[in-house]
Amino acid sequence: MSEMNPKPRSLVFKIGWGILLFISIGNVLGHIGLSIFESQPSTVFVTWAGMNFLAAGILLIPYWRRERWAWFLVWALVIPYALVILFNQDVGPIYLGEAALIALGQLLTYRTVFAKE
Repeated sequence: MSEMNPKPRSLVFKIGWGILLFISIGNVLGHIGLSIFESQPSTVFVTWAGMNFLAAGILLIPYWRRERWAWFLVWALVIPYALVILFNQDVGPIYLGEAALIALGQLLTYRTVFAKE
């Protein structure tokens, strides 16, 4: 699908897309901040920032154009967010909540992305 798609984006799509973009950009900024200000910085923070930076780029262009491959690719974010709880019970619930919000955002955009042309 391209920008020329005559069907408008629904309010539900915009809300779901906004949730996804907010989480991605928020985690870019948060993890960069952690990598700078943490007393023992870790490359894990930079990796999470990079993953979310890539996700934000996908959300801003191909996802907004309702390209289906982008919709499927964003589902890959849910897995690492949900798995954090297995390795760190202190911050795991936060990441699990973010995984649930990502899944919610994805489900909210489904009807618009897969609408019949």
